[in-house]
Amino acid sequence: MTESSPRITVFILTYNRANLVERSIKSVLAQTFKDYELVLIDNGSTDETQKVFDRYRDLPNVRTFRIEENIGFARGYNFCLDQIQCEWFCNVGDDDTITPDALEVLFGIVDDFDPTITAVSSNGWDSATNAASGIGLFADQYLSPKDIVANCDGDFWGMTKSELIEGKRLNPDIPGMENTLWYKVDAEAKRYYIHKHLITYYTDHSGPRETAKQNADLKIKAKLYKELLTEPFFWEVLKKYNTSQFRTRCLKAMHYLKAVRDYDTSKVYQKMLREDRPGLKDRVHASIIRFLSPTILTKLVFWKQRLKAS
Repeated sequence: MTESSPRITVFILTYNRANLVERSIKSVLAQTFKDYELVLIDNGSTDETQKVFDRYRDLPNVRTFRIEENIGFARGYNFCLDQIQCEWFCNVGDDDTITPDALEVLFGIVDDFDPTITAVSSNGWDSATNAASGIGLFADQYLSPKDIVANCDGDFWGMTKSELIEGKRLNPDIPGMENTLWYKVDAEAKRYYIHKHLITYYTDHSGPRETAKQNADLKIKAKLYKELLTEPFFWEVLKKYNTSQFRTRCLKAMHYLKAVRDYDTSKVYQKMLREDRPGLKDRVHASIIRFLSPTILTKLVFWKQRLKAS
């Protein structure tokens, strides 16, 4: 970062979204706040994404990158973080748009309200549900880690000081678990929430979102929970601030891991749950998992997936 750097790096990571990503790009370029750079990263697309990028790569505040083969969301996101050159950063999804005043509103909090703030969040709008994308917050406020873990659900958006991400990256072996990174960031951040919709999440189009490609296969779920044990801070925060979710995840892990006959790791989660002194319902659930065979547990996962799909 230099004194001549823009104030914020806005990055868009995309994969095979040539039909959507230009809308996201245009929403950033239409910002009333002009002191930004836009970084476009093509995560190994095989469609016309590079032709879309060609229309913008010569703009003075735009940088473009191409990763030759798709490396998945987590590694792609980490690549984006490596390109940050500004004091602040934010991410816009390749199928999402931000309001024209989004960056101006975010920086207004830092410049006019409290310059010691190091992260600013806002709510969003879900195009499919026609409702707020973030749940649990109802007014402007400072957010502690407890507020975030205990009260917030869904999708929020905002900007973060780049210094908070130094030495921190997503674990590519735990897809869909971005909170393993953000819990660490929020432990150090002074975060403020604005109760406004500054982004629209377009969830009503066909095709999977780049951030939601986790395969529902049982072996992948079991592998995820095994790898999640390498993130002790995640479990520490979850246990401290959201006991219900902590216990639910322990039970899921026990189920998936025993189903694939990884008995030792399943017992690790059993021990974690027992040490949390769960209530009767969770104790009964854990006993059922211990009693049932891996074959039956596998069938239960299959039946649950079919019910969700129906």
